[in-house]
Amino acid sequence: MPSSNLHLTDFSDRLSPMLVKELRQGMRTHLFTIAFILLQAFMVLCVLIGASAPGDPQPVSAFFWFFVVATLLIVMPIRGFGALTSEMQLNTMDLIQLTRLGAWRMTFGKWAALVAQSLLLACGILPYLVMRYFFGGVDVITEMIILFWVLVASMIFTAITVGFSAFRSVLLRATVSVALFIGVLFGLQLIDELAGTLIPSGGGSAPAGTVVRVFVGGLLCSAYAIWFMLDLGASRIAPEADNHATRKRLGALAFGVTFLLLPLAGFNLIACTIITGIVWMLVSLDALTERPTLLPSLMRPFAARWYLRPFFIFLAPGWPSGLFFYLLCAGLFGAALWFHGGGAGLTLQETQIMVSCGALVVFPLIFIHLFFRKITEPASIFGIYLLVQVCFGVIALFLMVIAEATHMGDVAFLIVPLPATTLFAAISGSGHAEKALVLAAAAIGLIAIIITIFRGMSWYRDAYRIMNVLRRSHS
Repeated sequence: MPSSNLHLTDFSDRLSPMLVKELRQGMRTHLFTIAFILLQAFMVLCVLIGASAPGDPQPVSAFFWFFVVATLLIVMPIRGFGALTSEMQLNTMDLIQLTRLGAWRMTFGKWAALVAQSLLLACGILPYLVMRYFFGGVDVITEMIILFWVLVASMIFTAITVGFSAFRSVLLRATVSVALFIGVLFGLQLIDELAGTLIPSGGGSAPAGTVVRVFVGGLLCSAYAIWFMLDLGASRIAPEADNHATRKRLGALAFGVTFLLLPLAGFNLIACTIITGIVWMLVSLDALTERPTLLPSLMRPFAARWYLRPFFIFLAPGWPSGLFFYLLCAGLFGAALWFHGGGAGLTLQETQIMVSCGALVVFPLIFIHLFFRKITEPASIFGIYLLVQVCFGVIALFLMVIAEATHMGDVAFLIVPLPATTLFAAISGSGHAEKALVLAAAAIGLIAIIITIFRGMSWYRDAYRIMNVLRRSHS
């Protein structure tokens, strides 16, 4: 008879059931096992090479970090590609939704299980960091900081793959994930370069305040990126009655306003402005491709509170309100630029960049609302949006090449006034920053906005009618 003192040790009931399930299954997969064994083997090899050549740590460090980065930034995040799609393919999504496990907890559990496995791999690396320190030539504090930021980047990349795994199209998931990976890498490089401008010349170290600001800014950006990508995935698998749009938009506004105010505390103005612009563009893209819904349960919170009624047109789920949310973000961004510039106007090149970016966000809406009116699925709308951007981006690149080769850039750009073309011309500094191009980009953006508003007129009328009925019933 078993002793009464024996008990089964298991995960706490406070943990998410999805986290427990994914963690158990994930650690038993061949990919995780092979990755863990190979990483340990390469770490041992690096230590042996470092012991045989203690006077030359640079090649050994490059060899060491190559396998660490490949494992944590490529192998582990790739496993998130099928995180949510696997539940759809196995037809278990409806069964999960019958439980108390909501879309957010499900998405977070998938991500947390992969991150926990990455942390386990990172813990296996720590002894080798200490061993390399004893061989000399290695700053263990610097290497620990590098490992910390590699883990943060791994969390972001994992959140990206898990969030976009809600899309059934493999091509769409791969394209968007690769594009976001490249964007995150360029963003990290940009932040590093902007931080480097604050470091004194002559080999001096950065001021302590600068280091703290870069660290705090990096953590804020990382935390928001993880939250947004997970909420994006949760909103794509959640029932139609769940309102994720309001939370995402309010979170984006709070993040953007905070970053636009950080320069008052000594943060780099250019970095904060660029980060805010990128975040608001991505959130606007998501808002402009949402499914328009008119469920009373989603509108009741706005109708029941008088202070929320004016913001209904900006925060309600669906692309009709997403257009006004985009206009709100554009207005706040322009006001912030004017405020930080001391009331001075932008240069012609800066104006061309701002107007082109704004027109670029809404440009695909012309094709979506003129030629694909019957499509209502968010994944299909997002796919068409991405296809239009990629096609016309390629056309813009070819146009730039032809214009530079024939020295007829202004004429070529005015004949085909694409927002991507005017943006490339302004960023490249090729001298094509003409007022005509700015007006052309502004005209295209205005046309897209007008078409979208007319396309959503029926939604606006029905939404305000439902709001009035709910307001009268509540009063």
